[in-house]
Amino acid sequence: MIDKVEFLRHYRIADFKDMDEFLDQVAKKKGLVERVRVPIDENVALLVKNKAGKMVKRSEKKLEYHDVPDRDNAARRVIRDFLNNRLSYSAKPPQVEKKDKVQIKKKSKPIQKK
Repeated sequence: MIDKVEFLRHYRIADFKDMDEFLDQVAKKKGLVERVRVPIDENVALLVKNKAGKMVKRSEKKLEYHDVPDRDNAARRVIRDFLNNRLSYSAKPPQVEKKDKVQIKKKSKPIQKK
């Protein structure tokens, strides 16, 4: 299992709580974001010319830009880094407690073929 500290060091990101937050941070760090216009609850009154050329008040929802991280490409980037040995894989052997130790019996002598 890869240590969390190794991810933080390799990608130079802040501490994360879950995988979605990790992928969001990796996507932002690597520039894998899409700029999207999102409506806000406020209505804005605009003056617009109609077909007759008169100025008419029209209300629209105010839009704001937000950066939406691309989690799929961020996940692909992490897997590619893992497969190309940029992230090392090291597993600690499981700790065996004294009560869980298994005793191995000595084998009897092998039977010789005639």
